[in-house]
Amino acid sequence: MINKEKTTLCFSKNTDEATQEALKVALNVPAIRHYEKYLGLPSFVGRNKTACFTQIKERIWGRMQGWKEKLLSQAGREVMIKAVVQSIPVYSMNVFKLPMGLCKDIEAMIRKFWWGSGDAKKIQWVKWSSLCSSKSIGGMGFRHFQKFNNALLAKQVWRFLHHRESLLFKVFSAKYFPNGNILEASVHPKCSYAWRSILQARGVIEKGAIWRVGNGQLIDVWHHRWLPDLNHSKIISPRASSSVQRVCDLFLPDTRIWDPGRLASCFLPWEADMVRRIQVCEDGDEDTLIWPLTNDGAYSLRSAYQMLVSAEASLMPSSSTSDESGLVWKKIWKIRTPNKIRHFIWRAAKDSLPIKQNLLARHLPISPVCAGCDDHTETTLHCLWLCDQSRSVWTSIPEFRLLVQKKCRTFFELLGELFSGGSSFRIAFFATVAWCLWQRRNRLRERQPVWPLHELGDRAKALVMEYEEVNWQEQSVSIPRPRVRWSPPPADWYKANFDATFSTESGSAAIGVVFRDQAGQVIAALCQNLGQVQSVDMAEALAAQRAVTFARELSLFNIIVEGDCLHVIQALQRLDPCNLLFWHIIDETKRMGQLLRGCR
Repeated sequence: MINKEKTTLCFSKNTDEATQEALKVALNVPAIRHYEKYLGLPSFVGRNKTACFTQIKERIWGRMQGWKEKLLSQAGREVMIKAVVQSIPVYSMNVFKLPMGLCKDIEAMIRKFWWGSGDAKKIQWVKWSSLCSSKSIGGMGFRHFQKFNNALLAKQVWRFLHHRESLLFKVFSAKYFPNGNILEASVHPKCSYAWRSILQARGVIEKGAIWRVGNGQLIDVWHHRWLPDLNHSKIISPRASSSVQRVCDLFLPDTRIWDPGRLASCFLPWEADMVRRIQVCEDGDEDTLIWPLTNDGAYSLRSAYQMLVSAEASLMPSSSTSDESGLVWKKIWKIRTPNKIRHFIWRAAKDSLPIKQNLLARHLPISPVCAGCDDHTETTLHCLWLCDQSRSVWTSIPEFRLLVQKKCRTFFELLGELFSGGSSFRIAFFATVAWCLWQRRNRLRERQPVWPLHELGDRAKALVMEYEEVNWQEQSVSIPRPRVRWSPPPADWYKANFDATFSTESGSAAIGVVFRDQAGQVIAALCQNLGQVQSVDMAEALAAQRAVTFARELSLFNIIVEGDCLHVIQALQRLDPCNLLFWHIIDETKRMGQLLRGCR
């Protein structure tokens, strides 16, 4: 049934007037010139693409205008940006590539809102690229819209590659890539903007995905990423033989076994060793494109976005960062204080507080001398730690007398010393005292009443204890895990326990399998050297496969396979295929297990 009140007709320019009139009379529905929107998305995208998506910018602006700066702290603005503002354009980003200028305008609006929207122009103390980095490395975790847009569109490419039974694939493949491979589709000059947007995201898939070798007929040896090492997944050896184009050309004739002579003649020695590690099944399926950045080999938006952000960060010049600095940033956001104090400590660690030295560096006509001591230049470390007034507070608190003796050059180094040996209460106490000193400094500047210095430590401690009392949760009693013991199989069944060992240095692996009956008696056992394999998960999968083949050799028809590798056990229990790098081994193991009377 057609609801005529909700139905309209839209004709292309090639439809003559007589045909249009005939259809309107036959269907008894009105005609319109064009649809402005369909399901919330623009139906037609012309040359002025920014105008087509202006409503996204207007919606974001309306949301931010509804929340005045005086009603939200900086912690509240963070939640507002992440939960509301950044989610508004996601629906459109799934289908269209938003114009670069629109993305930059949205980011500019977010920056203004983050640093405090208002009539007066506010200083943006931290650059946007730093705010978009993860909190674990000193950022705020905001989205870079263009990269997030590309990651969303790449998900559509992944669906075209792996969901070939869907109606979407059948329609688009018939029109744009009849050969069935979207990676080889050309950009038609008259294709829709949605299809053009999806095609430009193929670079994300090509940058992150690798090929799992099956029959080797789809993989180009010299141009595709098919080596198991994520840092080196494409062949860099100079091309020496024109007869080798596909991976199947590297097999011995009529087999799936690597040809040692061809590997030695085509590749550098270390690359030939890497190729030899790749396990290929004799009756495996065709080559499959997998996503190695997730545990199950399926594309995920999070991993793709992180890959794009990391790739750009690796190209930017930066100072070397140690693991200790990463721990400092992580611990800042775990301080057991209100969010506003955590944000204050983050800004102090980033040296982005409106300290006089920072204001002078931004060409504000102001004296850099500290107003508290009238002696030294006011820096973040001086204001919160070295100033005579601040020093009197810290030395009066017993918890920080040892910390006062430490020599630190920056406030970030001071936080590192604090986090290295401080309890959660001591860290929260330190952050609250530093915040109270900052509030006192600002209130004195505005000539407002303040707490006396000798009371500041006690008042800060009271604030911490009050927060602990309000947010206190009874810690769950840790229940000791029961010791895992070997359990015997049922009568007339046998249990196979498998395991593997893997050397990360040489890439070699060995496996072991033990069969026991219901009485726990060892029926048979074996150990085998596998040589070089791709990964420890691959070695565990090969161990499970060897357990099943060993059972057939022993004429054991009811077996239970048991191992300690969770990824392999979960893969063996899956009913649907997945994109794991070792799935072809799992698939062959399950097929061999079906030949037995019982295998679980």
